[in-house]
Amino acid sequence: MDEKLIKRLLLARVFTLRRNDFRYDSLDRPQSVQDDIIQTPAGPRKRRRVVLTAHGCSVATCSMCPLPDEAVDGKIPVTLGHWMSQLRAAMDNCPPDLHTLTLFHNGNFFADREVPPNWRDEIYRFLRTTPIKEFVVESLPQYLTTERRLVARHGLGPIKLVAAIGLQSSSRLVRELCITSTCTDDTFQEAVQMLKAQGDDVQVFLLFGPPFLTIEESIWDLRESIAHVQAVGVTPTICLMRIAPNTVVADLAAKGLYQAPTLFDLAEALLHIENVRVAASLLPADDERFPLLPSFHELNRTGRSRWLVSSSRKWIKPKREDVLQRIEGYLKVCT
Repeated sequence: MDEKLIKRLLLARVFTLRRNDFRYDSLDRPQSVQDDIIQTPAGPRKRRRVVLTAHGCSVATCSMCPLPDEAVDGKIPVTLGHWMSQLRAAMDNCPPDLHTLTLFHNGNFFADREVPPNWRDEIYRFLRTTPIKEFVVESLPQYLTTERRLVARHGLGPIKLVAAIGLQSSSRLVRELCITSTCTDDTFQEAVQMLKAQGDDVQVFLLFGPPFLTIEESIWDLRESIAHVQAVGVTPTICLMRIAPNTVVADLAAKGLYQAPTLFDLAEALLHIENVRVAASLLPADDERFPLLPSFHELNRTGRSRWLVSSSRKWIKPKREDVLQRIEGYLKVCT
């Protein structure tokens, strides 16, 4: 099979596997509200992380991503009134020194088909009545246009915007074939340049352990991706693969064709690397014999860590022919 056919068949497999079994109590209450402390250049600050009960990502192509299935079914109407009721409930009794609001809806905040412009305008107006100093939302870079950013700047006033972008990998091979993402390096570079020029912040997510890569290839890919993101002046956030149901990566694991990386693998991948963050909520329980979680938390606090591991493996650059062969082999098993 040629590359285009392989990609088309893999995308079809992604959509075939998806199952939306999301359950919720009310469209007027958010999925979750969590408070924590984050590290900023000015020191520790209070954050509130809110996940809305809403329609999710309208793209839904990524081979490992459960977010489109962890959202309200698209056939069920969700209105601006629902969003605002949820947001008001989430921000009720917030502390006066709350610094950051991270608002997720399991989708792309700047995609008009997911969050219409008048919805964003209403959210901006409401947020100006709260004490927050920073507003974090997630979006694929192709939706981060100059016009939408200028509208956000006007609506948010003194509140700083932070755009979280899921680049996942700097490798086109890994990003477009293994992960089947629609994010391109061109749109990523343009979005980062535009946001930084406007004085906004950018958070970039990288994935460790993409499907169809070996652990050795994943380590090589992550280290290259970290260097790529740091070169544009952004501190990347590393996400350890979570095997979520109804995804290609879960199907691969069930067929014995994928093994998720461990904390040891992640620690090895980050040897001698500074100024990165790790998505702590995605880390599995620590091994009591060889505790590593404190080192990851230290990395998040200080930008560096004292690892309790060493590396003797040879990190390997993924080869296109090997990756295509693995994907083709998986597709044949599925037929």
